[in-house]
Amino acid sequence: MKEIFSRQLVGDTVLLYVKQHNIISLIIVPEKKEKNIDISTEECFDGLIQLYLTGDTNFANYSSGQTMRNSSTANAFRIKKQTVNENELEKTVETSFYDGKNLTVKNIIIFDKKTGGLKTYNVLKNEREEDICVEMFASFSISGLSPYKTNADDMYIYRTFGNWSAEGRPECRKIESAGLEQSWANYGLRTEKFGAIGSMPVQRYFPFVCIE
Repeated sequence: MKEIFSRQLVGDTVLLYVKQHNIISLIIVPEKKEKNIDISTEECFDGLIQLYLTGDTNFANYSSGQTMRNSSTANAFRIKKQTVNENELEKTVETSFYDGKNLTVKNIIIFDKKTGGLKTYNVLKNEREEDICVEMFASFSISGLSPYKTNADDMYIYRTFGNWSAEGRPECRKIESAGLEQSWANYGLRTEKFGAIGSMPVQRYFPFVCIE
């Protein structure tokens, strides 16, 4: 069962921290559209903290080799506290997590009152006696394709294609063409990955996406 753990208003935007099975997810919506949100769906939200350490257990549903998200370490984090600080220039929401094994993560979201923009990043602190090897640590994680009741036929994904001497071609297609729909038995992980790969700034797709 999902529940709203915390609601933070930053300008005309609402940050909703949703709790499900002791895992905190983040949803960002315009304040005017907040009343249209439906968190009662059967969809399992991804946690706000996404971290993969060497030796971690992968998420189920044949996800090995496809993603490092929802690892055993990531799913072990529990919320410790949340603080809000505000001045004339910005508003900062800091959410602290711990895993019970001397790892802590702070998620920090800063709202710039002048521009109306949001900046976010995560900070990992290792207080274990031994070193850890971090293979993946996400700067942020926004859960769900849409927080509203939306038919897949009405959703579109916008990306920008890029290649050597062929940068910046916009692309728009229906979200269902990405093949993210779950199977009848809910087995098999669906993923769509793209962005900067290797030493080149862009390989095939820019690290940008927009869902309509």
